[in-house]
Amino acid sequence: MRNSRRRGFFLEQFLIPLFTALIFLPLINSCILILGSNFRFNEEVQDMIALAQLRHILIVSDEIQVQDSAIYCQYHYELTEIRQVNRNLLLQPGTQIFLTDIDHLSFFSEGQVIGISYTRKEKEYRRILVHE
Repeated sequence: MRNSRRRGFFLEQFLIPLFTALIFLPLINSCILILGSNFRFNEEVQDMIALAQLRHILIVSDEIQVQDSAIYCQYHYELTEIRQVNRNLLLQPGTQIFLTDIDHLSFFSEGQVIGISYTRKEKEYRRILVHE
């Protein structure tokens, strides 16, 4: 007789949270749709982060020599080359990738300024890296 009173107890404990979750499901779905559009990969933001890392390397480097297609410098007592390989901007020796999927890249030195100019998907970017 004691078990006959508790037969619906488990079902009641299960149905109340399920009903509550179903009430909030449309709200959660609409929030995900609204916020989902903001989480797309933005190449320009990624480029800014990568160029900030490159700036740090060039700031602490010595004997910087700029050519049109490469930068040579002394970084951590080692001769380092920064240049485009395939469609990526690399720091060598080793393989540290800064920019990816770039069509054309060149470095420039104007007075006390070292900069980079690169093209991706027919859009050209020109950024200052360091002041000597």
